[in-house]
Amino acid sequence: MSNSLESLRRAICVSGLSPSTRFSLTKKVLDDGNWDSTEGIIALSELREADEVIESCQRLQILSIPITDVRYPRSLAESDAPPSVIYVKGSLTATRQKLSIGVVGARAATVESCNRVTEIAEVLARSDVCIVSGLALGVDGAAHRGALRSLQDGATIAVMAHGLDILYPASHNRLGQRIVDGGGALISEYPPGTKPLKHHFLARNRIIAGLSSGVVVAEAGARSGSLVTAQYALDSGRDVFALIAPEGPEQTDGCKSLIDQGAIPVTSAAGILREYKMQVQGEVAHASNVRKVVMGLGAFMEITGVSFHELLRLELDGIIERTAGNSVKVSAALVGL
Repeated sequence: MSNSLESLRRAICVSGLSPSTRFSLTKKVLDDGNWDSTEGIIALSELREADEVIESCQRLQILSIPITDVRYPRSLAESDAPPSVIYVKGSLTATRQKLSIGVVGARAATVESCNRVTEIAEVLARSDVCIVSGLALGVDGAAHRGALRSLQDGATIAVMAHGLDILYPASHNRLGQRIVDGGGALISEYPPGTKPLKHHFLARNRIIAGLSSGVVVAEAGARSGSLVTAQYALDSGRDVFALIAPEGPEQTDGCKSLIDQGAIPVTSAAGILREYKMQVQGEVAHASNVRKVVMGLGAFMEITGVSFHELLRLELDGIIERTAGNSVKVSAALVGL
């Protein structure tokens, strides 16, 4: 067995240890440059389970990349708590070629906030920035869509809280595929077969922060999970930006708290780029100019995979608009038209 495959087997085994053991052992592996420190810790049965994971990844065309692999994103490896192995669908080229900015916020964000996030993400992507987010409803989806509107290769990366053999929420199946088709990637620290459990979502926030030079928080409540991402960013020495309304001082409690703690208040992509001595490039397709189509509700649900339960959230997010005759008005790009 090759050394690279043996490293992958051991990385997969280490990823199954308790968080404190996993983090300390992963750091030691990085310092030593090899996996010798895992000898005696990993049982033969665990190595066999790792082989099953490797076989599943090969069957599903999922890359499995240990932290010692040159393909592993350097910024993530240098973060406070990097995964010992990551699973990838798509390409990580953008993490080596572009500045990466994380964008996080409320799942139930207002239409206005989602539109602003979309436009900011598009401007950043056109200015050679890779957008990193979590593919959730609300702010996350708006950030990914904005980046994809830029038509830049590798414009966005989504960090998932489950195995890459599924996609959650189901309503973002097409969006996830567009990310991969656009030269970006879906990333997870969880092997195929892992369900989207609640604690996985908080844990994945550290990966969003670790992949990013800075994290933008939009419309975060006082107890928002986005604040966890911001804390991970600070722990890893990354910048934290709080998106505020351009027309006045109104802010959500979470963003106000971040600013009080030293986060950089911004109203536009230009303010973020300025921190990295970069300038805005290209033109922006404002939300009002995005081509919309009207289609039957049944056809929309079949194409996107959304459930009736998820329709209301999409409508509240401003992603769809109900029209007469049991139809919806939706962005043409969302349904691939």
